[in-house]
Amino acid sequence: MTITALFDSWRANDNCLKELEDWDEWEEYIESSIAKRHSKMRLQDGEKSDGILCRNFLRAYARESHGLKRKMKTPNS
Repeated sequence: MTITALFDSWRANDNCLKELEDWDEWEEYIESSIAKRHSKMRLQDGEKSDGILCRNFLRAYARESHGLKRKMKTPNS
């Protein structure tokens, strides 16, 4: 999907670029779209890029992929 198509889909949801907050929302939308581009994850309503990053990390940690190892330390160990 091109940036123009992303912008058009963002604007279709009653968004516009009139204020600085609108720009922040647009940046968040495009970052989220790029982050999920090659992923089979579905965005939850209102989820932002930090939520996607957290879910991706937890998924990789649980599956021990990307060099991550599941090692839990307890306070007594």
